[in-house]
Amino acid sequence: MGRFRRRAGVLAAALVLAAGAAEAVLYRWVDEKGHVHYGENPPPGVRAQEFPPAEPAPAAAPAKTLEDEEREFQKRRLERLEREKAASPPPAPAPAPKGPPQPAFIASKYLVTTRAAVDYEMRGPVLAGTVRIGVRARRENPREVWLVALFELPPTGTRDTGLVDVPDPDTMEVGTERPVRLAPGDELTLASPVAEHFRCRNYYVTVQVFSDSTGRELVGEHRQAIQARLDGRRIRSAEALRDALRSTGPCAP
Repeated sequence: MGRFRRRAGVLAAALVLAAGAAEAVLYRWVDEKGHVHYGENPPPGVRAQEFPPAEPAPAAAPAKTLEDEEREFQKRRLERLEREKAASPPPAPAPAPKGPPQPAFIASKYLVTTRAAVDYEMRGPVLAGTVRIGVRARRENPREVWLVALFELPPTGTRDTGLVDVPDPDTMEVGTERPVRLAPGDELTLASPVAEHFRCRNYYVTVQVFSDSTGRELVGEHRQAIQARLDGRRIRSAEALRDALRSTGPCAP
């Protein structure tokens, strides 16, 4: 028991000395020969400068995990995207399309439109075209019907280039020569004569529906707008026509 107490006392004294050493004050002084000394116990009669004990170094930060680095990366990326979004100008509004809107296909009592277009060609320096409408007789029709188409067209059969300067020439109504038979569920295409000087606008076709081949008993009408999307004032050659037909806009060029 006495030996154990002596060992404990020695250990306690060592701890006290270690604590005192950690808190020891360091001095700096210069001797009579001009030499600089550092130590804890300067000689008597020497003017010594006290140095405070050094502060302990801060504990090292724990190493970052892959999850921490990924979160920081995503945070920086979102902040960068927000800065770029705030700095970028707002998108410009889409330009309004020129020309009339594409008309919807019509369904009437006896007929349904399946095609409506203008087929273009050049007649010298003048843009010409044929208006075509495809119609299908409804399957529920009680019997066959006979059709006569009335086409609203720009001036037909003229090469008067003076009309090129006219914004929108007057139209005329031209009809097919005789009624055309159409059985329930059948489909056909009605075509106009060739017209010239088309503009970017809607031209109308009225399909008259008769119950007899003589065209005396009118039972209904089917009226469809057909968009012409080429401006004949600016198309003066076959090359210009090809370029205009490649355009996807509602009015070209």
